[in-house]
Amino acid sequence: MASTVRSLSYATVGFVLIVGFQNCGPSFKADVGSTSDQSLTASPKLQVYPQKAFVSSSTVEVLFEIDPKPVSGKHVVEYSLNGSEFAPVQSYRSLSLENLGDGLHTAQLKLRDVDSDVELDSAAVEFTVDTQLPTAMVNEGPSPQHDSTSAVVVFSTADALSGVESNECSLDNSAFASCSSPLRLQGLASSTHTLKIRALDRAGNLSALASLTWTVDLGSSNLVLGKTPNAITNTKAASFEFMFDPTYTGPAGIVCSLDGSAFGTCTSPMAFTNLADGVHIFRIKPSGAANSLVKQYSWTVDSTPPSVVIGTKPASKTTSNAATFSFIATDIGVGVQATDCQWNDQPYATCTSPLTLSNLAVGQHSFRVRARDRAGNMSLVNSVSWEVEAEAEGPPRPSGLTLSQNFGYTKFTTSSNHQGKVIDASRAIWKLANSFVPFPTHKIPCENNNPNGPNLPTNTYPIMIDHPGITFVKPLIDGDVSLESGWGPNYCNSAAIMITSARDVVVDGARIDRAWDAFRPRSGSHGFHIKNSWVSSVRDDCVENDSFVSGKISNTLFDGCFAGFSMRGSPGNSLSGANQLLEIEDVLIRIRAFHFIKVDGRDEGIASGHVFKIQGSAPGITMHNSIIAYETPKLGIADQNITTMMGKNSNKIKSCSNNKLLWMQDTPLPSAFKDLAPCFKVYTGATARTMWREARCQWIRDNSATKTRRHPGDELECQP
Repeated sequence: MASTVRSLSYATVGFVLIVGFQNCGPSFKADVGSTSDQSLTASPKLQVYPQKAFVSSSTVEVLFEIDPKPVSGKHVVEYSLNGSEFAPVQSYRSLSLENLGDGLHTAQLKLRDVDSDVELDSAAVEFTVDTQLPTAMVNEGPSPQHDSTSAVVVFSTADALSGVESNECSLDNSAFASCSSPLRLQGLASSTHTLKIRALDRAGNLSALASLTWTVDLGSSNLVLGKTPNAITNTKAASFEFMFDPTYTGPAGIVCSLDGSAFGTCTSPMAFTNLADGVHIFRIKPSGAANSLVKQYSWTVDSTPPSVVIGTKPASKTTSNAATFSFIATDIGVGVQATDCQWNDQPYATCTSPLTLSNLAVGQHSFRVRARDRAGNMSLVNSVSWEVEAEAEGPPRPSGLTLSQNFGYTKFTTSSNHQGKVIDASRAIWKLANSFVPFPTHKIPCENNNPNGPNLPTNTYPIMIDHPGITFVKPLIDGDVSLESGWGPNYCNSAAIMITSARDVVVDGARIDRAWDAFRPRSGSHGFHIKNSWVSSVRDDCVENDSFVSGKISNTLFDGCFAGFSMRGSPGNSLSGANQLLEIEDVLIRIRAFHFIKVDGRDEGIASGHVFKIQGSAPGITMHNSIIAYETPKLGIADQNITTMMGKNSNKIKSCSNNKLLWMQDTPLPSAFKDLAPCFKVYTGATARTMWREARCQWIRDNSATKTRRHPGDELECQP
């Protein structure tokens, strides 16, 4: 069925999805400086709200706001779904998408000035529709007549689209509670019991109930089962050995039954062949005995192999030296045990989706994946072959604009005319300031007016890149963010370079000094690349990636940031970075200590953050040939940020090699750094300080002014 759209007011049916940008500070005030362009600051901006990654309805509502209020007839909001032609939205508040099929969808919104036909702002959101129910099944459990007060139940759950979020179990009509397989039950009474199992997927769908009923009967038949088939097997034949207990003195006859058939005389061993897939029950008892003396055994036959499907994969020819694969394994029987991957000449090894390969050489490559189920069946191999080509020197992106003026406190925002082009900013300068007062305090924080004199000019977002495919070359941003005031009073959110809903943006050779955040890619800005840049004295994050977008940072010097890479998610949303990846290669980063007064006024003294600042489902990382240096006497952010992202058991590390962590203090190494992944080698004290000094100066020498923009005084750095 085709997707349709209609504008909504406040009442709607179906699932409501609120999507959007990260938190950008206490207000969205216009940046008006002494030389600002009023036409730029008066332009309405499109603001959309936090998103949910998975939804269970085919109707999805996108809520947004325009600030300042748009003028009817002058401003129009347009949308595109999954790359379709843009169409108008007859509302300034919401967009409803209906009849959506299961799978990943991308909705793009843009705000356009009708008179000038200029795109004023844009945003994009991705979400997955999953209306399919997960599945739950019992694979193994006690037989209908069970002679023990304990029982073990093995079950499996699966969901092909959004994945299983949790499993819940209920015994004898008790409230459902979280559970996992195998489920071990103890202290069962001598009566009939029923276990119910259900699965919840990440979109909120509940599976149909899987159930198992059995009766605990502690009577004894004096029969002993010896050899039995495995509880889960892919063999269609089964053999049983049995005998009477030596103390038994009753009639010698034994009768047997398979899968509820009538009891018949049998002798040990008893063999069965050509068994169908499914659960089977073998029962024995003394001849003529009551059913209460039945001894039984249940097992599952599964001879059907699982299957595995590859989703995300590289193009058949690409210049990227990294490749990401996603794959889903399913099994209609006892469930998937594991997936194994192999690439090029490497042996098969257990793997999970998504899997990223990095540092791939130019030439042909291959990737193979297979699945194993719990019965030992192996799926057919699914494979991909592709070629990594040398990156061509040309043709380069066409030149779109040359900027040569001193913008001062005036913001520069890209337009649709710059899309896919190069903006040469090698002779342009911007000022950055986030405070009306030179030294913010809790009494006069940065957003308040200055009571003792004229307000200072502000420019919180000097460069706004709002269009895809732009290469922004060698801008110089000279900031005025206070380095002495406390972090909390200084918290007026800003960023030197903001990338907004624009894919495949490259920032090359930038020089940034005294910013709040240096770079901030927002929702929809996948494929960003920051390279050959020099950043110093940043009061918050080197790169704030709280929208969980995929990108790359290479050959960049971050010389003094309070925190490194923020991936905390926007407050109130449920973003997932599980399928996203941040690539870090040939990067130097020094974590610097500042006066850390929290927003609530608590004074932590001189302290710093960590190289990773995370919350929720942060993206995975690759890190190669990089140096992380800590000069701080005190860490002001919890150590779990390090163990989660860099610890030896981290599931966030997708590829990692040849990195150094430098603890430049003479104090003992913090415990968080003592159990890192083996791709990080740790140095401390004077050795660490010397290594940082030499690596920093080598980077500055290797990246001359022809490659990386210079700030006045930079040429004096690292002189003999």
